[in-house]
Amino acid sequence: MLATVTATVTDNLGLDSSWVVWYKNSPLPTKQFKLINTSGSTFTAAFNSLNSDVAINDNIYYKIFAQDNSLAHNRDSTTLYTFKIIDQVLCEDFTSATFAPTNWNIEFTGTQYWTRNAVSGYGTGSGSAKFDFWTASAGTTQSLITLAFGNSLSGDSLKFDNAYAPYTDGSTDTLEILSSTNGGTNYSTLVKLWGNNVNGNLNTVAALGTAFTPTAGQWATKRYALPAGTNKVKFRARSGFGNNLYIDNICKTTSFVAAVPSTITFIAQDITIHSIQN
Repeated sequence: MLATVTATVTDNLGLDSSWVVWYKNSPLPTKQFKLINTSGSTFTAAFNSLNSDVAINDNIYYKIFAQDNSLAHNRDSTTLYTFKIIDQVLCEDFTSATFAPTNWNIEFTGTQYWTRNAVSGYGTGSGSAKFDFWTASAGTTQSLITLAFGNSLSGDSLKFDNAYAPYTDGSTDTLEILSSTNGGTNYSTLVKLWGNNVNGNLNTVAALGTAFTPTAGQWATKRYALPAGTNKVKFRARSGFGNNLYIDNICKTTSFVAAVPSTITFIAQDITIHSIQN
């Protein structure tokens, strides 16, 4: 779920922070995320949830909170507001030990080289998808395919974290990312990435002569614009008998904005919030 909350937040003593507390369907448990001051008194952020957190027809309830800069740290909140999840969203962090994730698929013959690994993007999660270029013989091609998700709109993007070290002998591994607008019946190439010890655009660290397992600082984030109507994505790895690839936090980013009320006013502590509708 990547609904975004944007608001203007002001206070006569100055604002310390603003954040959102939310839950689905019932009051416990709750999650929260900080609203980021993007300019002036404007604060915005996306809901911090992944596919494992929510499902279609879940009701999301949330409040916006604010705290001022006074010694008393005065704070107040809005009343409770809600919206409903009406479509499947692509956002996967490979937390579950089940692999491939629910409603995902792997295209392979022989030995499966796409697996779940315990390392995670930037060391902040608990898992990632790994393709074992180190073991897979040259020419081995296998694909990790996402679930079908709601059609992307103009301006939506595919975002993910990756870690890859090329092998010292110059072997070239490739990761081709393909998009589909008909649920996987047909695909077209979105981008083709390659890794080698010369100029690979898949590389996140220098070449290694041993099998690669990334540390927290050996990741990079990639983002590619999606064709409007995209509802499935395929990650096709082709081995050059090089080194290992890891991908994590695969999400479709969108400009969808949560249905917050047009004006919210905090009477106490002179804190005022006005929501912004895109």
